[in-house]
Amino acid sequence: MLKRFKLSTRIFLLGIVIIAAFAAVFTWLYPQFRQKLYDGKFLKTRHVVEASWGVLDYYGKQAQTGALSKEEAQKQALLLVKNLRYDKGRLFLDQRPAAPDDHASPKGRIGRERPQRQ
Repeated sequence: MLKRFKLSTRIFLLGIVIIAAFAAVFTWLYPQFRQKLYDGKFLKTRHVVEASWGVLDYYGKQAQTGALSKEEAQKQALLLVKNLRYDKGRLFLDQRPAAPDDHASPKGRIGRERPQRQ
């Protein structure tokens, strides 16, 4: 079938077929890869939240049972969560970008409610 074409045309058509096959495989694999990447990030975020929530839950139960006062439990939980790290040193506490009316220092935000963003 390709014998009637010149050599340059055959090489060009072969290149087009290879590129088309590569593009077809890429368009089939990319959505699967992307989904696995998002699933991994979701799971990582879930583990981070569950770990910090476990710390807060522990100190909340300590305050409920009377082993610690509410203020002391809050202070100890804050100290512990403030020093928690994950993923090569990233902090658990205050990872979101600052709101325009927040102070420049994270210390100014600790213990304050964040304004609701629209």
